[in-house]
Amino acid sequence: MKAELPAPLVPAEVDLRDFAFMPLEVSRLLRSRTWLKARRRPEIGFYLVNLWAGAWHEVPAGSLPDDDDVLADLARCAPARWRKLRSDILAAWVRCDDGRLYHPVVAEKAREAWAHKLAQRQRTQAARDARRQRLLTPAATSVATPVTASKGEGQGQGQGQGQGERKGQGEEAAAPAAPDVEQAFALWNQAAAREGWPEVMFLNGPRRIALMARLGECGGLDGWRAALEAAARAEFLKGRDGTFHRWFTFDWILQPEKFTRLMEGRYAERHRRNDDNEGGGGLSATLAALGRAGSGR
Repeated sequence: MKAELPAPLVPAEVDLRDFAFMPLEVSRLLRSRTWLKARRRPEIGFYLVNLWAGAWHEVPAGSLPDDDDVLADLARCAPARWRKLRSDILAAWVRCDDGRLYHPVVAEKAREAWAHKLAQRQRTQAARDARRQRLLTPAATSVATPVTASKGEGQGQGQGQGQGERKGQGEEAAAPAAPDVEQAFALWNQAAAREGWPEVMFLNGPRRIALMARLGECGGLDGWRAALEAAARAEFLKGRDGTFHRWFTFDWILQPEKFTRLMEGRYAERHRRNDDNEGGGGLSATLAALGRAGSGR
């Protein structure tokens, strides 16, 4: 009787093609039987790494088609050599009932990365919902403000005015930067999902500091939105087929010199032309976008 094949080790919808990096636990690898075999026969290690990397960007991630021609090509192995080494190279891979081969460790890392990606989507949605809620808040506070002012009239107008001025100045100086940073982070992931840019899972310390600096340079969230719009139009950031280059990432746009050039419209066209008003790109288009953002249009 034919043995029943296991269910796929990774859900069918797991797609990590926008994840440029694949995690690799060095200590775990060096202790494995697979790498002991590769130590004795180094060419096997070369083929294994190629297959792991290839599986990371398959759908579902962590899997490969059970096709010798495809596998040999992904492994960068000559067909004749593949036939001799196939069993050794694929010793750790598992064939599942969907007809694909899964590597248990790569599949494990793929599931973890997918969980992080879904969590980031939830955070993005939460930030979007919070922003909608904040837009509704001024209507409530504007009604309460006159009541507060009327109570202070009998307590000394001069003192109340001085306290009010100091309070207002303090609030302006201590404007909450963190929500703006979180919102800007969410705006990037929204644009990334729309334009095909790499989504970002983590807003670590260096990224947070750099993002705060860029927000200060462009005038806050409206300027950041204008920057993302400029990036979406920038022909320099795209290949001839219209897709964005793989090097265009969140970390790339946070670099001061890159961000400045983007805001100046220097990436608007693939090859610079004298007429910077042509085709809706260039410095004038970026400044127009900033003007619209500043005026609320």
